[in-house]
Amino acid sequence: MPALDVRMDNTAYTTGDTEVLDAVNEVLESIGELPVSSCPTTSAGSSIASRALKFLERANVRTQAQMWQENTSLSKTDTVTNLVGTSGTTLSVRPSGKDSHRQLVLRENGTSQVIFDSDAGATLAGDATIQVDLCVKLPFKDLSYHLRETIIKSASQEFQRRMQGSPQADQMLGQERAFADLRTVRPEAIKKNQPLRNAQSPFQQMPQQQEQQGG
Repeated sequence: MPALDVRMDNTAYTTGDTEVLDAVNEVLESIGELPVSSCPTTSAGSSIASRALKFLERANVRTQAQMWQENTSLSKTDTVTNLVGTSGTTLSVRPSGKDSHRQLVLRENGTSQVIFDSDAGATLAGDATIQVDLCVKLPFKDLSYHLRETIIKSASQEFQRRMQGSPQADQMLGQERAFADLRTVRPEAIKKNQPLRNAQSPFQQMPQQQEQQGG
């Protein structure tokens, strides 16, 4: 199974977790669907619950990959093989410390993951030692309440857009998503005295902009 599919796969991390069931039911609520009593074990099915789970999985990976305090190890030094691992749970890397001047990116390579050096135009050898901020995928149930909320609101908005496409519902869900995002604890650049990814919410300036437009 390709590494990307492993990261998106619900069965590897969340089968039977009540947090996932509650999340799926909240996604279903975004289009007025009744809750289900058990969570699907796969998102490959055609049922409405399976489709809701698929949207939750997508939002889970995409949101976690933004780098948060709880799933990111800063300035981690190790070999490429150990950093990437074999489980497919590495979501992104960012050069830091002694390697902060380099342009390194996590890339898929068939059924595995590699770190590509853009400056050299080549993949790093597995035994190469580098220093990076390492972002990994955590089980959904192990995330903080607010990060789970942010993921659920993102999935709900996209689910409603695809399934119903109501502008009014999209506006309400977008507001809920913005509030959830603003409540989620982000990396604090001032403590590290260096720029950090995802240090500011993309929704932070929205109320001010709306007020200016309204005036």
